[in-house]
Amino acid sequence: MIPKRACAEEALKHPYLQTEEQKFEFLCKIGNQVEVKKKGRSDVKHKLNRDLEDWRTLIRPSILKYFSNRRKLQYSSSWTDCLRIIRNVQEHWGDEPRPRPEVFYLVGDPQTYFLKLFPNLPVKVHRIVRQTDWKERLDLQKYFM
Repeated sequence: MIPKRACAEEALKHPYLQTEEQKFEFLCKIGNQVEVKKKGRSDVKHKLNRDLEDWRTLIRPSILKYFSNRRKLQYSSSWTDCLRIIRNVQEHWGDEPRPRPEVFYLVGDPQTYFLKLFPNLPVKVHRIVRQTDWKERLDLQKYFM
């Protein structure tokens, strides 16, 4: 059986062809899905967390500690927790007190920081979500259809 080819519109939704802003927004949207936020079962969550690489080893310890302490959260090694920290930083980066702590200057722009730190994450997440019914969710459709 010949695999179905993506139409041009679908192909343009692939992270390879998206802007940095679109990729980052997509990761934040996935990080904000109920199944990612809460403990529970989900096909997407299971597939994302099958990769046993600990994302926390890629982030500078002082930055991870700051993000964890600031929101009083403990992030596990799961990739869904990586998506949560990306989403949380995006949502609350502007809430940082003045004068800005050193971490603020180490990170700079969170979008650039996380996409450089995890360059393959948008493609990986897109591939996994594309195989599920999540792609039909109203808040995610624009990334697939």
